[in-house]
Amino acid sequence: MSEADSTATVSLHVGDHREPSTDPLELIVLRVMLLGTVVKKILAVKFKGVPSRPINHDVSWKENQIFSPRPQPSSGGADGWKVDPKQKLTRLDFRIPPRLCKAADNQVSLRSSGKKTIKLEKVELHVDYA
Repeated sequence: MSEADSTATVSLHVGDHREPSTDPLELIVLRVMLLGTVVKKILAVKFKGVPSRPINHDVSWKENQIFSPRPQPSSGGADGWKVDPKQKLTRLDFRIPPRLCKAADNQVSLRSSGKKTIKLEKVELHVDYA
């Protein structure tokens, strides 16, 4: 997202086919990782059109599977990547109401109200069953 008030939409596919009566979801967290330091006030996130506020904002997050600004290596390997101590990532976590999450493509939209470019690195969905 390179302009103020620009919006990006990401399709997040969920493949868990579950029976709500026997596999109730207790907690769903949408995790968004961005390159650099990003102030949480400039990023608005919606999951399937429903606004969400961050429950966690970490500007010192490190991730061994993100290599930016360097190129991403070819896939494969033993997951023995080391974290770059100079890496600058921001991690934002959002609590998602379980009723919104379906086994299908779920739209995540991000809107920037800031003036600088924001680079989206990774989007994850973490699910805890009751």
